Amino acid sequence: MERVAFITGASRGLGKAMAYAFAKKDYAIAVHYNTAKDDAEKVVNDIINLGGKALAVSASLSNFASISSAVNTVHQHFGQIDVLINNAGIKDDAPINELTLKTFQEVFDVNVTGAWCFMKEVSRIMMKQHRGRIINISSGVGTYGRQNQTNYAGSKGALNAITKSLSKELGPFNITVNAIAPGLIETDMTADVNSVHKEKYRQEIPLQRLGLPEDIANAALFLASDKASFISGQILHVNGGLR
Repeated sequence: MERVAFITGASRGLGKAMAYAFAKKDYAIAVHYNTAKDDAEKVVNDIINLGGKALAVSASLSNFASISSAVNTVHQHFGQIDVLINNAGIKDDAPINELTLKTFQEVFDVNVTGAWCFMKEVSRIMMKQHRGRIINISSGVGTYGRQNQTNYAGSKGALNAITKSLSKELGPFNITVNAIAPGLIETDMTADVNSVHKEKYRQEIPLQRLGLPEDIANAALFLASDKASFISGQILHVNGGLR
């Protein structure tokens, strides 16, 4: 039976890497985007040109109706949703004395509320199927914290708690819920990290390198596979042994 993976924020970075990785394993891919329509359609075309199936779908992570419509579109198109990967997220760092309430709330709206809305809508479908995998892309800072990131770290900590809670709720429906907490990965989101900081961070990693998008994609493939059918409610840290 063909499986369908719905990946949020799949037009670039980690999301794009996961879209390609899952497509190579014969998943049909729902490529979610917010505003980067051209990038999303390129990912779709790449997958189709390789013989796969893919669909681009837009939704604002701060709008529940938009998310609900996107999920319904994907379900109607493919007939099922087997894997949801909540990858889309934002960060806007600042010391607490400079961080505005508006910025704090914007990060939570996307990273927590948006992800929760996707889980709410997709889990409804998965419960009827009596099967599914939900994988949330968190961050190491959600567990360990980091200065000047009270909004981002707080949002990922909340996502971890939701992951653990929802795994207990959906377990009876044969649905696993896990999170992947990457270390510093070379993506668009980390492009603004200066080279001095990256080198300092690299030296602290036992494996002596920064992560690649493919490292996260491989972890997601494992959690989505039958080999991980008895793993749920876990936060998998993929960080080269940093902690």
